Amino acid sequence: MLVDLQQDWAAGVAAGVASDGIARFDRIRSRVQFVTLSSSLGTVVPHRDSDGDGITMLQNRGSVARRMGFGGFGAGALAPHTDRSGVIDPPALLLVVCGRRAVSGGECIAIDGQRVYSDLAACDPQTVGAVAATHSLVRWRRRVSRVGVRAHPGRSGPSPIST
Repeated sequence: MLVDLQQDWAAGVAAGVASDGIARFDRIRSRVQFVTLSSSLGTVVPHRDSDGDGITMLQNRGSVARRMGFGGFGAGALAPHTDRSGVIDPPALLLVVCGRRAVSGGECIAIDGQRVYSDLAACDPQTVGAVAATHSLVRWRRRVSRVGVRAHPGRSGPSPIST
């Protein structure tokens, strides 16, 4: 019997995301593997800075990182942010893979935006209303159908998938 290990792997990642909102994965050895895994989980959504396969390579590009919105192309830490929050239909899932361990840094903090929203709505609904009035909140979707992908060729740490 022939078993499609890539589909089995993707199913495991999807199950982790469905139950916990995040799933760690490893054994990504090539760009093709990463694109295949991403495509198995949904439609890969191109980014302003992505290559033709939809992967955005985040690496130190020197002075480019000083431009607004280009912090991922530097060596410094990024403030918590929501990827693609400025588009009408942002990806529901973000995949991140590290190409190799860095000498220092590379920590990744994933924040569950749905949980933050739910907690804020329960504790301070007026603030939620004020933020919603600015159109800063995007409706949350439980079903994953669009995937954003990022590759960090020189950052260490786990390779998370975050929603």
